[in-house]
Amino acid sequence: MKSTHSEEHNRSTLINGHVSDHRNGFISGDAHLKACCESKKECKTRVAEEEEYEETPLIIALLAYLSYVVLIIFGHLRDFLRNTGIEKNKVATEKNREGYVPLYKNFESFYTRNVYRRIRDGWNQPIASMPGAVITLLDRESDDYNWTFRIPGTTRDCINMGSYNYLGYAENKGKRSDDVQKAISELGVGIASTRHEFGKRRIDRLARNTIYFRQKLKQKGFIVYGNDHSPVVPMMIYFPSKIVSFVRDARCNGVAAVGAGFPATPLIESRVRFCLSASHTKEMLDKALDVADKLGDKFYLKYSRKKKDVERRIEY
Repeated sequence: MKSTHSEEHNRSTLINGHVSDHRNGFISGDAHLKACCESKKECKTRVAEEEEYEETPLIIALLAYLSYVVLIIFGHLRDFLRNTGIEKNKVATEKNREGYVPLYKNFESFYTRNVYRRIRDGWNQPIASMPGAVITLLDRESDDYNWTFRIPGTTRDCINMGSYNYLGYAENKGKRSDDVQKAISELGVGIASTRHEFGKRRIDRLARNTIYFRQKLKQKGFIVYGNDHSPVVPMMIYFPSKIVSFVRDARCNGVAAVGAGFPATPLIESRVRFCLSASHTKEMLDKALDVADKLGDKFYLKYSRKKKDVERRIEY
Protein backbone atom coordinates (compact mmCIF):
# COMPACT_ATOMS: atom_id res chain seq x y z
CA MET A 1 0.00 0.00 0.00
CA LYS A 2 2.81 2.37 0.85
CA SER A 3 4.46 1.72 -2.50
CA THR A 4 1.19 2.31 -4.33
CA HIS A 5 0.63 5.55 -2.46
CA SER A 6 4.12 6.74 -3.41
CA GLU A 7 3.53 5.97 -7.07
CA GLU A 8 0.21 7.82 -6.94
CA HIS A 9 1.97 10.84 -5.44
CA ASN A 10 4.70 10.84 -8.12
CA ARG A 11 2.12 10.49 -10.88
CA SER A 12 0.11 13.37 -9.43
CA THR A 13 3.23 15.45 -9.15
CA LEU A 14 4.12 14.89 -12.79
CA ILE A 15 0.56 15.62 -13.96
CA ASN A 16 0.43 18.87 -12.05
CA GLY A 17 3.77 19.85 -13.55
CA HIS A 18 5.46 20.43 -10.20
CA VAL A 19 8.88 18.84 -10.60
CA SER A 20 11.83 20.39 -8.78
CA ASP A 21 11.76 24.08 -9.75
CA HIS A 22 9.36 23.72 -12.70
CA ARG A 23 5.61 24.42 -12.60
CA ASN A 24 3.66 23.96 -15.84
CA GLY A 25 6.63 24.98 -17.96
CA PHE A 26 7.48 27.95 -15.72
CA ILE A 27 10.95 28.05 -14.21
CA SER A 28 11.07 29.61 -10.77
CA GLY A 29 13.16 32.73 -10.21
CA ASP A 30 15.89 30.94 -8.28
CA ALA A 31 16.23 28.21 -10.88
CA HIS A 32 16.20 30.76 -13.73
CA LEU A 33 18.88 32.84 -12.01
CA LYS A 34 20.98 29.75 -11.40
CA ALA A 35 20.66 28.66 -15.03
CA CYS A 36 21.59 32.14 -16.30
CA CYS A 37 24.63 32.31 -14.03
CA GLU A 38 25.82 28.88 -15.12
CA SER A 39 25.28 29.82 -18.77
CA LYS A 40 27.21 33.09 -18.42
CA LYS A 41 29.98 31.36 -16.52
CA GLU A 42 30.21 28.69 -19.19
CA CYS A 43 30.22 31.37 -21.92
CA LYS A 44 32.99 33.34 -20.20
CA THR A 45 35.01 30.16 -19.72
CA ARG A 46 34.60 29.28 -23.39
CA VAL A 47 35.68 32.76 -24.52
CA ALA A 48 38.66 32.67 -22.16
CA GLU A 49 39.71 29.34 -23.63
CA GLU A 50 39.42 30.64 -27.19
CA GLU A 51 41.30 33.91 -26.59
CA GLU A 52 45.01 33.89 -25.97
CA TYR A 53 47.41 36.65 -24.95
CA GLU A 54 50.75 35.07 -24.19
CA GLU A 55 52.86 37.19 -21.88
CA THR A 56 55.77 39.08 -23.41
CA PRO A 57 59.09 37.45 -22.46
CA LEU A 58 60.91 39.70 -19.97
CA ILE A 59 64.17 39.88 -21.93
CA ILE A 60 62.27 40.80 -25.11
CA ALA A 61 60.37 43.56 -23.27
CA LEU A 62 63.61 45.01 -21.89
CA LEU A 63 65.31 44.92 -25.30
CA ALA A 64 62.27 46.54 -26.94
CA TYR A 65 62.37 49.39 -24.42
CA LEU A 66 66.12 49.71 -25.01
CA SER A 67 65.61 49.96 -28.77
CA TYR A 68 63.19 52.87 -28.26
CA VAL A 69 65.67 54.55 -25.89
CA VAL A 70 68.40 54.35 -28.53
CA LEU A 71 66.08 55.75 -31.21
CA ILE A 72 65.01 58.62 -28.94
CA ILE A 73 68.62 59.49 -28.03
CA PHE A 74 69.66 59.65 -31.68
CA GLY A 75 66.46 61.56 -32.47
CA HIS A 76 67.39 64.29 -30.00
CA LEU A 77 70.89 64.37 -31.49
CA ARG A 78 69.47 64.85 -35.00
CA ASP A 79 67.13 67.58 -33.74
CA PHE A 80 70.14 69.35 -32.24
CA LEU A 81 71.96 69.18 -35.58
CA ARG A 82 68.88 70.55 -37.37
CA ASN A 83 68.35 73.38 -34.88
CA THR A 84 71.99 74.47 -35.15
CA GLY A 85 71.91 74.42 -38.96
CA ILE A 86 74.43 71.60 -39.34
CA GLU A 87 71.75 69.37 -40.87
CA LYS A 88 69.05 70.62 -43.21
CA ASN A 89 65.64 70.77 -41.54
CA LYS A 90 63.00 69.22 -43.83
CA VAL A 91 60.11 69.26 -41.39
CA ALA A 92 57.53 71.99 -40.74
CA THR A 93 58.29 73.92 -37.55
CA GLU A 94 56.22 76.08 -35.23
CA LYS A 95 56.46 79.87 -35.66
CA ASN A 96 55.70 80.38 -31.95
CA ARG A 97 53.43 83.32 -32.73
CA GLU A 98 51.67 84.86 -29.78
CA GLY A 99 47.98 83.97 -29.50
CA TYR A 100 48.19 80.97 -31.84
CA VAL A 101 47.59 77.43 -30.65
CA PRO A 102 50.53 75.08 -31.46
CA LEU A 103 49.82 72.79 -34.41
CA TYR A 104 52.10 70.00 -33.25
CA LYS A 105 52.50 68.20 -29.96
CA ASN A 106 56.10 67.95 -28.92
CA PHE A 107 56.52 64.20 -28.45
CA GLU A 108 54.20 63.17 -31.30
CA SER A 109 56.02 65.44 -33.70
CA PHE A 110 59.38 64.20 -32.42
CA TYR A 111 58.31 60.56 -32.78
CA THR A 112 56.96 61.10 -36.30
CA ARG A 113 60.09 62.71 -37.72
CA ASN A 114 62.72 60.65 -35.88
CA VAL A 115 61.22 57.17 -35.46
CA TYR A 116 58.23 56.65 -37.75
CA ARG A 117 59.81 58.49 -40.68
CA ARG A 118 62.69 55.98 -40.83
CA ILE A 119 60.33 53.05 -41.36
CA ARG A 120 57.31 54.61 -43.03
CA ASP A 121 57.98 52.88 -46.34
CA GLY A 122 56.33 49.88 -44.66
CA TRP A 123 53.08 51.81 -44.22
CA ASN A 124 50.57 53.53 -46.54
CA GLN A 125 51.67 51.52 -49.56
CA PRO A 126 49.97 52.68 -52.79
CA ILE A 127 48.11 50.03 -54.78
CA ALA A 128 47.25 49.69 -58.45
CA SER A 129 44.43 47.13 -58.34
CA MET A 130 41.34 46.06 -56.46
CA PRO A 131 42.15 44.71 -52.97
CA GLY A 132 41.22 41.12 -53.73
CA ALA A 133 43.03 37.93 -52.75
CA VAL A 134 45.96 39.14 -54.88
CA ILE A 135 46.87 42.81 -54.88
CA THR A 136 49.19 44.90 -57.07
CA LEU A 137 51.50 47.23 -55.13
CA LEU A 138 53.26 50.24 -56.61
CA ASP A 139 56.97 50.24 -55.89
CA ARG A 140 58.38 53.31 -54.14
CA GLU A 141 61.91 54.61 -53.78
CA SER A 142 63.40 57.29 -51.55
CA ASP A 143 66.67 59.19 -51.89
CA ASP A 144 66.40 61.11 -48.60
CA TYR A 145 65.67 58.41 -46.00
CA ASN A 146 61.89 58.42 -46.42
CA TRP A 147 61.32 62.18 -46.21
CA THR A 148 59.92 61.95 -49.74
CA PHE A 149 59.12 59.12 -52.15
CA ARG A 150 59.14 58.73 -55.89
CA ILE A 151 57.35 56.05 -57.92
CA PRO A 152 59.56 54.45 -60.59
CA GLY A 153 56.55 52.95 -62.37
CA THR A 154 57.12 49.28 -61.51
CA THR A 155 54.57 47.11 -59.70
CA ARG A 156 54.58 43.93 -57.67
CA ASP A 157 51.79 41.32 -57.30
CA CYS A 158 51.40 40.04 -53.73
CA ILE A 159 49.02 37.86 -51.74
CA ASN A 160 46.80 40.38 -49.99
CA MET A 161 46.99 39.80 -46.23
CA GLY A 162 46.32 43.43 -45.35
CA SER A 163 42.75 44.25 -46.45
CA TYR A 164 39.54 43.65 -44.52
CA ASN A 165 38.10 41.56 -47.35
CA TYR A 166 36.53 38.92 -45.14
CA LEU A 167 34.08 37.29 -47.54
CA GLY A 168 36.03 38.06 -50.71
CA TYR A 169 33.70 40.51 -52.44
CA ALA A 170 36.37 43.09 -53.33
CA GLU A 171 37.17 41.81 -56.82
CA ASN A 172 35.60 43.48 -59.85
CA LYS A 173 36.42 40.74 -62.33
CA GLY A 174 36.30 36.97 -62.48
CA LYS A 175 33.56 34.34 -62.39
CA ARG A 176 31.80 35.79 -59.34
CA SER A 177 31.50 39.31 -60.71
CA ASP A 178 30.56 38.08 -64.18
CA ASP A 179 27.81 35.84 -62.78
CA VAL A 180 26.43 38.66 -60.64
CA GLN A 181 26.33 41.08 -63.58
CA LYS A 182 24.60 38.47 -65.75
CA ALA A 183 22.04 37.64 -63.04
CA ILE A 184 21.24 41.30 -62.38
CA SER A 185 20.78 42.06 -66.08
CA GLU A 186 18.48 39.04 -66.54
CA LEU A 187 16.59 38.96 -63.23
CA GLY A 188 16.94 42.41 -61.73
CA VAL A 189 17.88 43.25 -58.16
CA GLY A 190 16.05 41.61 -55.27
CA ILE A 191 16.65 39.82 -52.00
CA ALA A 192 14.19 37.01 -51.47
CA SER A 193 16.18 34.16 -49.97
CA THR A 194 18.01 33.39 -46.76
CA ARG A 195 21.41 31.86 -46.39
CA HIS A 196 19.69 28.51 -45.73
CA GLU A 197 18.76 28.48 -49.42
CA PHE A 198 21.83 30.11 -50.92
CA GLY A 199 24.27 28.56 -48.47
CA LYS A 200 27.03 29.99 -46.32
CA ARG A 201 30.11 28.46 -47.89
CA ARG A 202 32.05 31.72 -47.76
CA ILE A 203 31.54 32.04 -44.02
CA ASP A 204 32.62 28.43 -43.54
CA ARG A 205 35.69 28.96 -45.74
CA LEU A 206 36.65 32.10 -43.81
CA ALA A 207 36.36 30.19 -40.52
CA ARG A 208 38.43 27.32 -41.91
CA ASN A 209 41.12 29.69 -43.21
CA THR A 210 41.25 31.50 -39.87
CA ILE A 211 41.64 28.42 -37.68
CA TYR A 212 44.19 26.84 -40.04
CA PHE A 213 46.35 29.96 -40.33
CA ARG A 214 46.33 30.75 -36.61
CA GLN A 215 47.16 27.19 -35.55
CA LYS A 216 49.99 26.98 -38.07
CA LEU A 217 51.56 30.23 -36.84
CA LYS A 218 51.41 29.03 -33.23
CA GLN A 219 52.86 25.67 -34.21
CA LYS A 220 55.83 27.45 -35.79
CA GLY A 221 56.55 29.27 -32.51
CA PHE A 222 55.06 32.73 -33.08
CA ILE A 223 53.09 34.60 -30.43
CA VAL A 224 49.60 35.25 -31.82
CA TYR A 225 47.04 37.41 -30.01
CA GLY A 226 43.26 37.32 -30.03
CA ASN A 227 40.38 34.92 -30.48
CA ASP A 228 40.97 31.64 -32.28
CA HIS A 229 38.15 32.47 -34.71
CA SER A 230 39.13 36.07 -35.50
CA PRO A 231 40.21 36.60 -39.15
CA VAL A 232 42.44 39.49 -38.04
CA VAL A 233 45.64 37.78 -36.88
CA PRO A 234 48.17 39.90 -34.92
CA MET A 235 51.62 38.27 -34.85
CA MET A 236 53.79 39.87 -32.18
CA ILE A 237 57.15 41.34 -33.21
CA TYR A 238 57.78 43.92 -30.42
CA PHE A 239 60.70 45.78 -32.08
CA PRO A 240 59.94 48.72 -34.42
CA SER A 241 62.94 47.91 -36.60
CA LYS A 242 61.78 44.32 -37.07
CA ILE A 243 58.28 45.42 -38.13
CA VAL A 244 59.49 47.19 -41.23
CA SER A 245 62.11 44.51 -41.93
CA PHE A 246 59.38 41.86 -41.92
CA VAL A 247 57.02 43.96 -44.07
CA ARG A 248 59.76 44.78 -46.62
CA ASP A 249 61.00 41.20 -46.97
CA ALA A 250 57.48 39.76 -47.04
CA ARG A 251 56.62 42.16 -49.87
CA CYS A 252 59.71 41.03 -51.79
CA ASN A 253 58.52 37.43 -51.33
CA GLY A 254 55.03 38.18 -52.65
CA VAL A 255 53.08 38.67 -49.40
CA ALA A 256 51.54 42.02 -48.46
CA ALA A 257 51.10 42.36 -44.68
CA VAL A 258 50.40 45.30 -42.37
CA GLY A 259 52.71 46.56 -39.62
CA ALA A 260 51.34 48.18 -36.47
CA GLY A 261 53.33 49.90 -33.74
CA PHE A 262 53.29 52.75 -31.25
CA PRO A 263 51.15 54.89 -30.89
CA ALA A 264 48.56 52.58 -32.51
CA THR A 265 49.63 49.84 -30.08
CA PRO A 266 51.26 49.86 -26.64
CA LEU A 267 54.99 50.57 -26.75
CA ILE A 268 56.15 46.96 -26.46
CA GLU A 269 53.32 45.33 -28.40
CA SER A 270 54.36 46.11 -31.97
CA ARG A 271 53.03 43.54 -34.39
CA VAL A 272 52.39 42.44 -37.94
CA ARG A 273 48.74 41.96 -38.82
CA PHE A 274 47.41 39.37 -41.26
CA CYS A 275 43.82 39.87 -42.47
CA LEU A 276 42.31 36.65 -43.77
CA SER A 277 39.65 36.36 -46.43
CA ALA A 278 37.33 33.70 -47.76
CA SER A 279 38.93 34.29 -51.16
CA HIS A 280 42.31 33.02 -49.92
CA THR A 281 43.09 29.50 -51.09
CA LYS A 282 45.05 26.94 -49.09
CA GLU A 283 47.99 27.44 -51.44
CA MET A 284 47.99 31.17 -50.68
CA LEU A 285 47.89 30.53 -46.94
CA ASP A 286 50.71 28.00 -47.17
CA LYS A 287 52.86 30.44 -49.11
CA ALA A 288 52.24 33.20 -46.54
CA LEU A 289 53.06 30.74 -43.74
CA ASP A 290 56.28 29.67 -45.47
CA VAL A 291 57.34 33.31 -45.86
CA ALA A 292 56.52 34.03 -42.21
CA ASP A 293 58.45 30.93 -41.14
CA LYS A 294 61.51 31.93 -43.15
CA LEU A 295 61.48 35.53 -41.92
CA GLY A 296 60.80 34.36 -38.37
CA ASP A 297 64.06 32.42 -38.45
CA LYS A 298 65.90 35.29 -40.13
CA PHE A 299 64.82 37.99 -37.65
CA TYR A 300 64.40 35.74 -34.58
CA LEU A 301 60.67 36.37 -34.20
CA LYS A 302 59.60 33.03 -32.72
CA TYR A 303 59.25 34.24 -29.15
CA SER A 304 56.68 31.76 -27.85
CA ARG A 305 57.83 29.78 -24.83
CA LYS A 306 55.09 27.20 -25.18
CA LYS A 307 56.01 23.68 -26.16
CA LYS A 308 55.68 23.25 -29.92
CA ASP A 309 53.97 20.14 -31.19
CA VAL A 310 55.62 20.09 -34.60
CA GLU A 311 54.44 16.56 -35.33
CA ARG A 312 50.77 17.42 -34.94
CA ARG A 313 49.05 17.53 -38.30
CA ILE A 314 46.76 20.53 -38.72
CA GLU A 315 43.93 19.76 -41.10
CA TYR A 316 42.60 22.41 -43.47
